Order: sequence, then C-alpha cells, then structure tokens
Amino acid sequence: DVSAEFRSNRLNPNKDALKSIAASINVSLSKQAKDLTFFYTEEDSYKACKSYGDYSSFVERFPNGKFKSKAIDKMIAFEKSEFEKCASISSFREFVMKYPKSSFIKNAKNEIVRLEFSGCKKYKDYIEFLKKYPNGIYAPKAKEKLDAIEKEIDRSLNTISTVTDCCALYRKYDADPGGKIDKKAYSLCNSYADLSEYIKTFTSFKADAQKRIDEIERRRVIIGVAIAAAVIILIIILANSN
Repeated sequence: DVSAEFRSNRLNPNKDALKSIAASINVSLSKQAKDLTFFYTEEDSYKACKSYGDYSSFVERFPNGKFKSKAIDKMIAFEKSEFEKCASISSFREFVMKYPKSSFIKNAKNEIVRLEFSGCKKYKDYIEFLKKYPNGIYAPKAKEKLDAIEKEIDRSLNTISTVTDCCALYRKYDADPGGKIDKKAYSLCNSYADLSEYIKTFTSFKADAQKRIDEIERRRVIIGVAIAAAVIILIIILANSN
C-alpha cells in the first residue's frame, strides 16, 4: 500500500540495511512476526491487555514504565477475584500454583491448613495433621483434640469389662493411644471366644493369644478322643455282657 517511489527510495534500502545488520549478528529475518504487539508503544501495549497473563507480560516488558502500577493493580484485582472463588482445599492449592507471587498466597495457604484441620475427625487424622503442621496455627487445637480423645478412651476403659467392649471402643476411635485398649482386652481374655475375638482386632499379644487358642483346641481334641474311646469301651462291655 505504498507508492513505487517510497518503496524504491526508502523501503527497500532500509530492508537491505536491516538484512545486512541481521546477517552480521547471525539473526534470520525470514519469518514474519506473529505477535504484532511487540511493535506497540507502552501505552498501546497497556490498552491491549485483557487477561492476567497480558498484564504480567506487560510488567515484564516495561518494568519501569509509567503504566506499571496500573498493570499491577489489574493483576491484584484478578488475583483477588480468583481467590474469592476458592472454596475447597484443591481450589486453594490450584490458586497457589497459578499465582505463586500473589499477595494472597499467605491467605490461601492459611485456608488450606484451616480446611485440613476442619476435616480431621478421628484420632489418626489429628496425628497426621500434626506431623504435617507441627508448628502451625492449628497445632495447639489439634493437640487439644488428641488429649480429649485420650481422656475419653481412659474413662471408657474404666467401665468396660469384656473383650467385645474393647473391640467396640477401638473401632469407635480407630485408634489405641499407648496400646491401652489392646492391653485391657487381652487381660479380659478368659475363654476361647474371648481369644478369638481378640486376635481379630488387636496385635500386641496376638502370638500369645494364638498359642492359648491352639492349646485349647489340642485339649478339645484329646478330650474328644478320650470320650470316643470311653464310648467304644462301654459299647464293647455292654455287648459282652449280653
């Protein structure tokens, strides 16, 4: 769309000059520029920004530009909008990954910890939480929960008197801090049924419990054989007496 005179006197000589410069620094000019915003002025580049990525790229390109602060304000607005949409652990984690330098990162991480704490229900949940956040803001509350559960278990142990009750107590909390329930359950094993119930749930004295079970079964076999022998002898005696 230029005149022949302009093309001949201005455009072509300038193109040749550029090619000569490019060749001297080993740069190819054979490809057409795809991102025409590269040729924009700072103001035009700012006006062309639409997304978070656009403003981020703008700040990188014009780190000392007069529109930098406005671009950063736009980025913060984007971050705030995205942060306010987060409602789950996964969404906050995605936010942290997407905006690692955001001013809302600390808030997002705090929300992750809060939601993880609120998701704790059982004894082992609080144990795992403390392993992950031993010095976190919810660590004291997690320790309080553990103490409360342990005290409740202790109170229950003082009232139960059967192996079945011990098994039920263990299932209720899915935990046995200090092995107290296990120990109490084994101390209550007085029969074959007790021992069988014990080894289904507990492990500390499982080997001893199994030995006792084997001994009871061995005695049962001996008694059974003895009874069978006695019956046979009785039958023989009765038969001979006739």
